Amino acid sequence: MLAIALRLLYLGQIAGHPYFDTLVLDAQAYDQQARQILNGNWLGDKVFYQDPFYPYFLAVVYKIFGGEPGAARLVQLILGAAGTALIYPIGRRLAGRRAGILAALLATAYGLFYFYDGLIGKDGPGLVLVILALWALLRAAEQATAGAWFAAGAALGLAALTRGNLLLLAPLLALWIVLAPKSPLKNRLIQAGLFILAFALVISPVTVRNWLVGRDFVPLTAQAGQNFYIGHNPRAGGFFEHPERIRLVPQYEEEDFRREAFRLTGRPDMKPSEISDFWMAQGWKYVREHPGRTLELLGIKTAMFFNDFEIPDNYNFYFAKEQTRLLKVLGLSFGLIAPLGLVGLALLWPDRRRFFLPAIFFLGYLVSIVPFHMASRYRLPVAPLLIAAAPVTILWLYEKARSGNRRTLVKVLIPLAVLLVFCHWPFYAKGRTFDASYTALGIAAAESGDHQKAVDYYGQALEINPDYASAYYNLGNAYLALKKYDRAEAAFRRAVELDRHLVQAYLNWGNLYLETGRFDQAERVFQRGLNQNPGAAELYVGWGLSFHFRGLYSQAANSFRQALEIEPGLAPAHYNLACALARTGLIDQAWTHLAEAARLDPGLAPKALEDEDLRPLGPPDELGRRLGLTDGR
Repeated sequence: MLAIALRLLYLGQIAGHPYFDTLVLDAQAYDQQARQILNGNWLGDKVFYQDPFYPYFLAVVYKIFGGEPGAARLVQLILGAAGTALIYPIGRRLAGRRAGILAALLATAYGLFYFYDGLIGKDGPGLVLVILALWALLRAAEQATAGAWFAAGAALGLAALTRGNLLLLAPLLALWIVLAPKSPLKNRLIQAGLFILAFALVISPVTVRNWLVGRDFVPLTAQAGQNFYIGHNPRAGGFFEHPERIRLVPQYEEEDFRREAFRLTGRPDMKPSEISDFWMAQGWKYVREHPGRTLELLGIKTAMFFNDFEIPDNYNFYFAKEQTRLLKVLGLSFGLIAPLGLVGLALLWPDRRRFFLPAIFFLGYLVSIVPFHMASRYRLPVAPLLIAAAPVTILWLYEKARSGNRRTLVKVLIPLAVLLVFCHWPFYAKGRTFDASYTALGIAAAESGDHQKAVDYYGQALEINPDYASAYYNLGNAYLALKKYDRAEAAFRRAVELDRHLVQAYLNWGNLYLETGRFDQAERVFQRGLNQNPGAAELYVGWGLSFHFRGLYSQAANSFRQALEIEPGLAPAHYNLACALARTGLIDQAWTHLAEAARLDPGLAPKALEDEDLRPLGPPDELGRRLGLTDGR
């Protein structure tokens, strides 16, 4: 009840706040996927790239409560309170009833849980499923029955639908079940088999679905290789950073990895699993060629896995803390629970029955994350276990202090102190900067139509980080909306100077010149962008328009064709190619591409009726009839 009350208080504090209401990156992608599912596209048309559970969860919540993110936050916060309640039996199984109560109280005081529960994203609901899986595993280890292990396998399978790296834990835990010498080998083999069977049964609908839509064997997602390469490439720094030619935003990431794989292999097509395998191989190639740098990166990621600092990803915990009073009060941090939890796990060593399963869970999860790249939310699933183990240390220290056993007390206090220093050491040089957070507020202001306020937010971001390309890009968009073309031009130019792979900045900069009739300058900007990003189909479209508006229709058509070679389903490329072909008298070809454009984007059909470039195809009523607009409008 305390967890629910505090979460409702937190919901009241974030409701209506632009930082939390603005859906960016993954949150925006999940929202769009959920709405597509509600519109009937529940199966999808390609192999899953992101973990599949959350979009369907969000679609169900939208269906029941009317499609508002606020309702999803409420549901997630209530589920988070249930997860807090489940931490009690986890703590109780580790060290008794007092430990369980203390673990639940610590979970109630851990503000990071509230933060992720209140965001649109998989991390809050996924954490509840991880807690459920951990509870089921400890329960199965205690009861040692076939039914309990079957239930534990099913629970871990559910959690894996939100975190694909949990696949690694299934064989590790099955091996432990077989090796644990507490029952006849036949029983242990049956239990391990049922555990794996239940795990496989839960994830199998996703595997079957991936085969049906993509004819590709992918158990959950086709993303492991890409993630490994993000952590092992010439630009890698241990965190979520852009490799060469790859834009790490949901609407571009998968396609950029696909195009770059085609470019590097020379193959015209690859299955998603083959693309993942290719990038995995590229990552291992970097590891072999740069062993020293690989070890350095591994050390950085390991240090940051245990560090008190919460590395921002889509949203910034520290910025949220500045905006909400409750998070300021809930001061329990990872840098405190990690040392207490790790020492607590070590103190369980004499009772092997209680030690091994949580130790395997923790180490297995650590190994599944650290070789890739680090951010706050990636390590979130180990927080419940550390919180549940922390009371073991607290109660042990209390008992030893009461008994006056100072020598034994010191033996534990020294490693605890070392861990506390290690977990609070300032490894991460960037510190608690809010450049991305103010940029997110600027985007929210722009979406509401207040572009001058957006400019002010971007200015605050650039005061913090004068070299922040994203802030300059969005500042250019705001100035463009305000018709301040000179300032927009300067902002876009600075954005691409800082990040030559920021395709949208080239695109909007070039479109600025198209809008103001400076077609030669537009051509140069698009060409500059293509020199740095040769796989960006949308830049070929812009380049083609710079020719089209000068009457160079054949050159324009060639540019649009190049765009379609890269991305055959790009509706604007088909539409503009139809316009260029119509101008050059290639009527049949123009009709083919216009029909395809209207199929891919039905909103283009009404536009065609008023487009002078398409007049050679016939009068508006004829176009309307052939495009399926029966009333000609």
